[in-house]
Amino acid sequence: MTPNELALEIFPDADDAFLEHAIWARTGFPAFFHLQEGQTIEEKMREQLIEYRDTLARMRPGDQLCDHCNNLALPDMWECFGCGYWRQWHTYGPKEYQNRHERRRARWRQVKIAWAWYSAVAKKWARFDFRVRP
Repeated sequence: MTPNELALEIFPDADDAFLEHAIWARTGFPAFFHLQEGQTIEEKMREQLIEYRDTLARMRPGDQLCDHCNNLALPDMWECFGCGYWRQWHTYGPKEYQNRHERRRARWRQVKIAWAWYSAVAKKWARFDFRVRP
């Protein structure tokens, strides 16, 4: 079974552009699959496509997906809190900074990511209705 046939099985009414995006951007195709013992590439790709389909079903209008995973991205950003935090950690974390300006820039980036995450959580809880219904 080809990847296009597999994606068409999961998304039956999708066009070719969407199928290409789903295969190349939202799965580990062509080589990056974390297979468990006894699992085939086809099973893993089907699992990833189903996860992407379910994520699309849960999205609201205006939501955006992270470019690295299937989580919702932070508002006005292209990555989720987890991916953004770890990218900053690998870029600015354990190494020594060259000067105080670089330290301040790194700290400001982490504050900006944390603030976006907290504001997204606050907006989510603001939409929640806490009243007890009879």
